[in-house]
Amino acid sequence: KEQRRLLPIAEGGDEQTEAKQSQGRTEDRGEVSLPDGTTYAGQWLGEVRHGLGVLTRPSGATYRGQFEHSRAHGYGTLREVDGSIYSGYWVSDCKHGHGKYVHPDGTVYEGDWAGDCKCGAGIESWADGTRYEGEFLKGCKHGMGNYKAVGGVKYMGQFVGDNMDGEGIYTFSGGRAYSGQWVGGHMNGRGKMTFPDGSWYEGGYIMDLKHGEGMFRWNDGRYYKGEWQKGKQHGAGVMIDVKGLQSHGEWNNGALIHWLNKDV
Repeated sequence: KEQRRLLPIAEGGDEQTEAKQSQGRTEDRGEVSLPDGTTYAGQWLGEVRHGLGVLTRPSGATYRGQFEHSRAHGYGTLREVDGSIYSGYWVSDCKHGHGKYVHPDGTVYEGDWAGDCKCGAGIESWADGTRYEGEFLKGCKHGMGNYKAVGGVKYMGQFVGDNMDGEGIYTFSGGRAYSGQWVGGHMNGRGKMTFPDGSWYEGGYIMDLKHGEGMFRWNDGRYYKGEWQKGKQHGAGVMIDVKGLQSHGEWNNGALIHWLNKDV
């Protein structure tokens, strides 16, 4: 970014007074070409761009809005050569405050900015109808948010670095719903999965698969309570039928090895 020095104040009685006064007033000038090929038309304060103006880069990108000490500062609109448009607030050449960014592919973000990054509360939407409303940090979804995609997929909960991370509820396109813990975009920790037919599982997960201690209930009232590994019954467990009778057994990779004891 170009930086220009202020002109020195002239020495002497009346000349110094007049120079100081001129430093406090902006003046409009015609289009000025800068050494790097940038052009600027607008208000100046001495030898710095200050006030309203239009700046055009050699690439063709244009900024129209407020300047302070030769930097975009205040409200303004930036139009990039690829068709991207940002309209909002600036601080020292950085998007900072509330603003709206429209991408050529139809992606739109409107919300808070800090240091040229999405930061704070905002809404991001995509051309296919996908939408996220929530918190951002350093350009990423971070904090509490509500995400809705096509086909009925939605997630409400915590994010870290653009990933589902923490506690959250995810609804799948087929009607399944998971409520529980997430790590790095995966079901990890304790959670409960419910199915459209009324069956459910509650227990441990690792990398989206049932793992550790957990209970599965079928929609006919039967239960399995015990150990799981990589999504399947594995280890010691107990089956409980609709009458409450218990059958203890051992499972391997989803298959029953043998019964240890059965209620009669």
